[in-house]
Amino acid sequence: PAPTTSGSNGYVFPSTLSTSQPAWSPSDGTFTYTWASSSTSTGTYATLATGVNLTSYSLTSGDPGTWIRLTVLEQRPGYTDASANSTPQLISKGTITKTAVTFSGTNGLAFPSTLSTSQPAWSPSDGSFTYTWARSSSSTGTYATLQSGSSTTYSLTSGDAGQWFRLTVLEQRPGYTDASANSTPQ
Repeated sequence: PAPTTSGSNGYVFPSTLSTSQPAWSPSDGTFTYTWASSSTSTGTYATLATGVNLTSYSLTSGDPGTWIRLTVLEQRPGYTDASANSTPQLISKGTITKTAVTFSGTNGLAFPSTLSTSQPAWSPSDGSFTYTWARSSSSTGTYATLQSGSSTTYSLTSGDAGQWFRLTVLEQRPGYTDASANSTPQ
């Protein structure tokens, strides 16, 4: 039978893929496991890791969007080598778990004031964060970007009087789908 694989988190990054020794007969040979990836399920596979008794492979941030296949080779003196491939599996990006985005002002929302936030406690939270401060003339209106970048603060100007403010936080991390959330307009 063909080898099978499973993932500690399914086929979603981060995960460790694993297999067990196939029930081949005889099964007392040397088993070599080769984990390989391809951009398509039927494409050419490039080796990621290979070794005797290498029954697991930990996905890397570069694996999402690729197909992973396992080839098992058994070698035994006096026998023809036997090998088989698992069914290729598409690896998906991980998901960043988000919490609410909030901000406050040193003088409320009255000028002069500096609006500020803290890096949200998202999981994982070691990606790259972008903070986009925006304003609108109504809470449900179109928001125009005032400042976007790594700064967790925005200093109100006299032109901000009477406006609504919204903060959008974006986290980008290799191997994960980008995550963003908006604060409640204030």
